[in-house]
Amino acid sequence: MSAIAPRASAAEAPVYPSLVADVGGTNARFGWLAQAGAAVTDVQVLPVREHRSPLSAVQAYLALQQARLGAGYQAPRRLAFALATSVGGDRLELTNAHWSFSRSELQAQLGLSSLLVLNDFEALALSLPRLSAAQLRQWGGARVLPGEFGQGFDGILFPNDTLRLGMLFLEDVDHRFPSRIR
Repeated sequence: MSAIAPRASAAEAPVYPSLVADVGGTNARFGWLAQAGAAVTDVQVLPVREHRSPLSAVQAYLALQQARLGAGYQAPRRLAFALATSVGGDRLELTNAHWSFSRSELQAQLGLSSLLVLNDFEALALSLPRLSAAQLRQWGGARVLPGEFGQGFDGILFPNDTLRLGMLFLEDVDHRFPSRIR
């Protein structure tokens, strides 16, 4: 996990609304966070192949938001990207799509106070502690009691559109620094 340093202090810049996105080789899924603790709303799926860059896709999504919200629209100050690629360094290239871009340039072009970029598998793994009991599925013979999520061998197993398979167990995540795997 890594982020471009914020341009303004948290006290100076509003942090909501914020934009979240999950970008794979086929689709870019965008969602809107209106305020702290709010559910992600206004999810739109945009085909990656129809946009020459992430800037183009973000601008297309924001145009939809502007039309939907009208006079109540405020440009997002933050963007969090979960990308199907390695996320080290400023220059990013999607593994299974044509997008290649600079994080710092994208942040500047969109006028964001912060841009967080995560690998998509890391984003999925970090979501585990936030899942409700209704979102969990038992797999295998061990019985986990309610309230024991995060106590032992909780993990995530996920295929993606390239038929890779990833798995990460929570016991391997340093919860003080979630992006660091032990």
